[in-house]
Amino acid sequence: MKNIADHILDIAENSLRAEASRVEIFLSIDTTLNKMKLSFVDDGVGMSEEMVDKIKDPFFSTRKTRRIGMGIPLLIQNSEMAGGQVTISSKEGEGTIVVATYDYDNLDCPPLGDIADAIYFLSSQHMKLRIIFDYIYNQSAYRWDSDEVKEALDGIPLNAPEMKEVLMELLRSNVKL
Repeated sequence: MKNIADHILDIAENSLRAEASRVEIFLSIDTTLNKMKLSFVDDGVGMSEEMVDKIKDPFFSTRKTRRIGMGIPLLIQNSEMAGGQVTISSKEGEGTIVVATYDYDNLDCPPLGDIADAIYFLSSQHMKLRIIFDYIYNQSAYRWDSDEVKEALDGIPLNAPEMKEVLMELLRSNVKL
């Protein structure tokens, strides 16, 4: 995971595997306080406290196709290297919350990457999943709600070829530094 967009894709895919129908992603950057916060809230199946501890181990995975799971351990490593921390709370049957913090000007703070592309990809490829993305940069705020976008498109799917450029421009014009 080289950037924040990679972490967004990875954690959202974890939520999908946990049968979530809704994923809320929050990215806040405050240059005055020198803080960046990335958080995820899903309504998936949740985990026991024991499972929350296990997913922090890179040599553990719930997948049957491989025996390692690097997403959460890399999120933790990247956050800690940048002066932050990761907290994970979950309750079986209720979902999971993952919060990562970073010192924004730390040399080890991961770059953002293509956040707009990550949000569009999740929204357009997982049409049954509601993606809510809140982005705050200092005092400027933007919200993407895939259900609201679908409603505004009046039946045109988010993944329709003619919509990609329009939606990517909408995201890119609002998710910038």
